[in-house]
Amino acid sequence: MADGKVTCKVVFEKYDWSREGYRELLNSSTVQKKVKEIATGIQTRAGEMAGDTTLYDSAPRQMKFAKGYIVHPDSAEAFFKEKKHNYLRKAVRKQ
Repeated sequence: MADGKVTCKVVFEKYDWSREGYRELLNSSTVQKKVKEIATGIQTRAGEMAGDTTLYDSAPRQMKFAKGYIVHPDSAEAFFKEKKHNYLRKAVRKQ
């Protein structure tokens, strides 16, 4: 270091992740509470954009690794409004 050069060496070793640990983490009550909060917020924002907060619904789903929530139009009217205006996409962007 007498010549003013500083070096840093970092070595990354292979990390073997545990699917069970990942599943347990994602299914924990803290993470599930946050996921539900986000889904409910998206549902509310999309409904407000469409003019009626009852047009969208959020429901729990079992995904590949963990539980999650899906937000979807709740009626034919909401489905056609969604196809025309993309309220869900806009609500996700505003999250």
